[in-house]
Amino acid sequence: MTDKKKDKIFFWGIFITYIVISYFSVRTHELWGDELQAWLIARDLPIIGIIKQMAKEGHSCMWHLILMPFAKLGFSCEIMKYISWSFCIVTVAIILKKAPFNKFLKVLLVFSTGFMYFYSAHSRCYSMIPLLLALIAVIYKNRHEKPYKYNILLFLLANTHVVMLPPVFLLLVFYIIEGLRNKKYEKKKVIFSSIIGMLGILIFILQALQMYFSTTFVMEFSRYKGDNNLYTIFMDMMSLIKQIKFQLVGSAIVPYWKFAVIDIAVILATLSIIGNKKQSVIFWSQLLFCILLETLKWFSNVYRVVLIIYTMTFWLWNYNEDEKNTKNKDIYRKMLGISLVILLLITVPQYVSLMVEDYSKSYSASKDTAEYIKENINNGAVFLCRHEDMINAVIGYLKKDEYLFYCIDDKNYFTYVSDYDNLMSGVRSISSTTIEEIIRGFINEGKSDIYFIERSSEIKISYAADNLEVIYEGKCIKNVNASGEEYTIYKVDICKYT
Repeated sequence: MTDKKKDKIFFWGIFITYIVISYFSVRTHELWGDELQAWLIARDLPIIGIIKQMAKEGHSCMWHLILMPFAKLGFSCEIMKYISWSFCIVTVAIILKKAPFNKFLKVLLVFSTGFMYFYSAHSRCYSMIPLLLALIAVIYKNRHEKPYKYNILLFLLANTHVVMLPPVFLLLVFYIIEGLRNKKYEKKKVIFSSIIGMLGILIFILQALQMYFSTTFVMEFSRYKGDNNLYTIFMDMMSLIKQIKFQLVGSAIVPYWKFAVIDIAVILATLSIIGNKKQSVIFWSQLLFCILLETLKWFSNVYRVVLIIYTMTFWLWNYNEDEKNTKNKDIYRKMLGISLVILLLITVPQYVSLMVEDYSKSYSASKDTAEYIKENINNGAVFLCRHEDMINAVIGYLKKDEYLFYCIDDKNYFTYVSDYDNLMSGVRSISSTTIEEIIRGFINEGKSDIYFIERSSEIKISYAADNLEVIYEGKCIKNVNASGEEYTIYKVDICKYT
C-alpha cells in the first residue's frame, strides 16, 4: 500500500469517526442562556441595534450577524449548534490534511476538548477562532504572495473575540515590517492589503469603546480604585491562574500531580521561546492579555481557557517559518510539541464525562420547559419574572411573539437581556402589593392566562405564595451547567385578584 493511500485512509477514517462521535453530543445538547442570548439578539434586533447591544455583551457582533439570517428567516434555534459544529468539522479537515504534525498529534487535536464538545456542541463565538487560526496557519508561509487573503483572515479573526486582538495586531505589524523591508515584495500591495487588517482591528475597537466605557464595566472595575489596587489585581490574577488549571482538567477536586504536569507543560512552552521568538510573542500576548482582561473585567470560563490549546497549535504549526537559523531549533520545537501533547492528554477526561452526562441528561432545562409551555399553555399567555437573564434560554426555544414575557424589576416586556446593570446590583426586594398591582393591570387589559416563571436555583417565589400554583418544574445537570438552569412555572389564580 502506497503512502498516499495510507494517508487517504487515515484522513477519512479519523474524519468520519469525529463526525459520528461529535454528532451525538451536538444533537442532544440543550442550549442555555448565553447561547440563546446571541440568538435572540440576532432575531429581534436590526443590524444597528445588534451593534449597539454589543456595548452590553462584551463581544464583537460578527457571531450575531452570522446567526441573523437564520434567526430572522424563522429557523429553530437548534440550527445554532450545527453552525458551530460545521466550523469545527472544517477545522478538523484542515488539520488532518494540512497541519505539519505527525498522525498521533493530529488525532489528539481532532479529539480534543474544543472540537469534541466546547466548540461543537456549544454554540458560541469561540467556535470561529480555531477555524480562522487554521486558515491563517495554512497561508502563513505564503502570506506575502497572497496578501489580500491573509489580511481578510486577520480582519475576521480580529472580530471573533477581544482576546484575539493582540495576536491579530502582532501578525499585522510583523507582516507590514517584513513587506516593507524586503525588496522582492511590492510595497503598494503590502500597504493596501494591510489596510484590510487594520480595518478589522478598527471595527472591533469601535465596538470595544462602547463596551468598556459602559456602566457595567465601570461598576466592575471600580473595586480596584483603592490604595492597594495593584496588590488586589495581582492576588486576583494568581487566583485566576489557579482557576484556569481547574478548568483545564475539568473538576474542582483534582490530584496535585495533574497540576504538576500542567506546570511542566508551561515550562516547556516557555523554553520554546528560544527557538521561535516571533510566534511565541504572538502566543503569550494572547494568553497574558486574556488573563489580565479576565482579572479586571470577566471571570475565567472554559471556552477561553481551551483557546490555549489552539493558539499553541498555531505557534507549533508555524514554528519553522520564522528565524530559520536558530541553533537547536528542532529541540525547542519538540519541547513545544510535548507541551501541547500534555495539555491535550490531560483535558481528555474533562470532555468525555461532560459529553456522556450531557447526552444522557438535560444540560439546561430550557428546552423541556419550552416544550411544556408549547404543549400546555395557550398562545398569548403572559409570563412574569424578575431578571431577564434567568428566562432568556426558555424564550429562545419559543417562536417569536407566541408568548409574552414581562420583567417585574424593569416593568417592561422583553425577549433578550437588554441591560446587565440591574443584575450587577443583585436581586432587589419587591413587595406583594407591587406584584398585585402588576397582575391586576394585566387582568384589566383582558389577559386571563398569567404565570410566573423563575429559574429555581436563583429565586424562590415568596411573594403572593397563596395565590400561586406550581404546575411545572424542569430539572438540569447542576454540576455541568454552573448557572443551574432549572425552571419553575406558577399559575396565577386570577379569581383571587378580581
